Amino acid sequence: MGQQTKNPLRLVYAAKQAELDKEINRLKRKSDSLRARRRLPVIAGIVRAMVEFDIQPQEVIDAYQSGKNGSDTADKARSGAAKLPPKYRHPETGEVWSGRGKTPRWLREAEEAGAQREAFRVS
Repeated sequence: MGQQTKNPLRLVYAAKQAELDKEINRLKRKSDSLRARRRLPVIAGIVRAMVEFDIQPQEVIDAYQSGKNGSDTADKARSGAAKLPPKYRHPETGEVWSGRGKTPRWLREAEEAGAQREAFRVS
């Protein structure tokens, strides 16, 4: 068999792909540059705050590490503040509801069956 001729469409597609890859790389470099420029004032603000409040770099590192591990003290404080005592309790299962947020299924179903909400109130 003779030498196969190259498909002209394949050459066109390859050239277009090379052109697109070049443009993607150019835009990625531009994006990286913009991101770096946006970070500079943020970092400067952090450094100013550290100086103002006499915060040492190790304190920031420790706080960052504890936040990554899910033991952030601010998260704990928020979650503790959100805990409310139960207002309603299911007599058979012991499930409770604080009275805030969406009505739980067990209480909604009991009300639909004719029960009064106050019957489940914790005294």
